[in-house]
Amino acid sequence: MVLGVAAVAAAAAWHTTADLSQQQVLVEALSHGRLADAFAGAPQTSGPGFGLFALPFFLVARVPLGTDDAYLLASLAALAALVPAAVAACRAVGVTARSWGEVGRVAAIVGGVPVLSCYWEAFHPADVLAVAASLAAFATWSRRMTGATAALLGFALATRQWAVIVVAVLVVLADRADRVRLAIGSVVVAAALLIPFVVANPTDTMATLAAKHVGRFPLTAPGIVAASDSALFLLSRYLPLALAAGLCLWLVRRVPGGAVAVPELAVAALAAGLLLRPLVDPAGFTYYLAPGLAFLALVRPASWSWPVLTVGFGVALLVRRELSWRFPTFSGFEGPMAGGAAIDAGDLQAVGALLSVAETLLVAAIIAACLLRLRALSSTVGGGSSAERAAGGPGHAEAGDGLLG
Repeated sequence: MVLGVAAVAAAAAWHTTADLSQQQVLVEALSHGRLADAFAGAPQTSGPGFGLFALPFFLVARVPLGTDDAYLLASLAALAALVPAAVAACRAVGVTARSWGEVGRVAAIVGGVPVLSCYWEAFHPADVLAVAASLAAFATWSRRMTGATAALLGFALATRQWAVIVVAVLVVLADRADRVRLAIGSVVVAAALLIPFVVANPTDTMATLAAKHVGRFPLTAPGIVAASDSALFLLSRYLPLALAAGLCLWLVRRVPGGAVAVPELAVAALAAGLLLRPLVDPAGFTYYLAPGLAFLALVRPASWSWPVLTVGFGVALLVRRELSWRFPTFSGFEGPMAGGAAIDAGDLQAVGALLSVAETLLVAAIIAACLLRLRALSSTVGGGSSAERAAGGPGHAEAGDGLLG
């Protein structure tokens, strides 16, 4: 993990000077008290949550280190925040405190390829912070701390828009008495963080939240078929939300009374829901998988199979991206960052296309495994015997626990 953080720091140092189009503009605007400039300039895709978090670190470090290095330090603070959040989430599913199981899962989350790619693939520390807030929200949710959960979910939602899936799943799986308070509280917190920016500069703020700037990096099957701007936007924005809504409706039918007593059910649902976007999004960024794989590492808390799957899949993603130099999906699209906003592509390459389809099928298989786990756990919550509930609860190993079983 230490080597991973060091690698992130080196990559971050380069990105900080080469890519100022994302959250550094926000942080610098906040440091000067200019809310109207927070989302001005180049298109951004993240809310103000990261800027508010990073601001104190940036202000303290700016004088001795300078603007760019201070921003780098503030960005890495998001990775530091992920550690206690991952620890809390591990303990929420029943992993023994200060055990090798806890260390392994925290390492799989914090040092995994998808999380670290938030720094080296595209400098998006906001995604790391949103993952941390989502994990912490799950931990407080499992303890029925509705107020704290709503505050964390609202902050996550104001940081990255994909957190709406985390809000929806945890609201659906909460106790019936807490659902309305949790939903309203999350929206109120997010609105309180967003409204000052909307008032100061409504046009740029709403454009940022809408995140209409989408790309096409044909590392997955959707990147092959998305051949128009409308197809890009449909696959990257609307389809993931529609699929997540379907998942939530299925959860309402399977566990109408909530599932706070079985937190593993929630992490399986969150993993499946958060992996829906990388399944269908034509952009194909590795860091899109960070939130889903963070929760995937927490499934089956008594087994090492799922953390190993999480790490192995991350390594496979890294290898696949390096292979894109040798085997591009389209001629002229060599390398993992080839494509971008381009719609017109060269000739389809057989090997590259097969690699893209294979990655999409692998993500689909992991989602299917999560859904199977959800089905098994929801059966015990919905009315199984006391012995079945004990077997399905957190911290209990089950017979036949294989790689995906």
